[in-house]
Amino acid sequence: MEQENLLIADPYNEQHLDMIVDFEKRLNNGLPMQVSDILYRTTSRISKEQYLEKQKNSDRFEENLYLNINNSLVSSCYVEGSRSSKSCEFMMCTPWQDKDKGYEKELLPLACDYVVDKFGVDVIKMVVPIKDEQLNNNLLQLGFVISEVTANHQMVYIKNTKTDKKSKV
Repeated sequence: MEQENLLIADPYNEQHLDMIVDFEKRLNNGLPMQVSDILYRTTSRISKEQYLEKQKNSDRFEENLYLNINNSLVSSCYVEGSRSSKSCEFMMCTPWQDKDKGYEKELLPLACDYVVDKFGVDVIKMVVPIKDEQLNNNLLQLGFVISEVTANHQMVYIKNTKTDKKSKV
């Protein structure tokens, strides 16, 4: 039986870091800076106590969320937002070889519920390439609405969580 949960990246948890490095190897996206690099830098710059205090009291928040299936990360959602504006933006990332497995559809409601519960978010924004039909369909099924189509072929989605308290389909 598969064990599935939402993993919130903790830079002070070695198991999380190892799992994130494995996930990034599967992505093979060639980016010069990976999430794991940022998390490692965090641990070298501030203590765990300072990190937790910042997480608790800062208006701005950033989280790296992952769908964890049997201790393997299969999809990620970077979240950046503001407590005072009660809004955030999502950026999804799933290895291309896993795009057809539905991991994004499983992660999105978990991520939505997490930001609503932890940060009191009322509005979630997400920008998606028009050509990513699967993710576009998932967003519509989860109550996101199209707010604009950009000149560079991106769909901008907005979800008002006040009108849809639980994100599950």
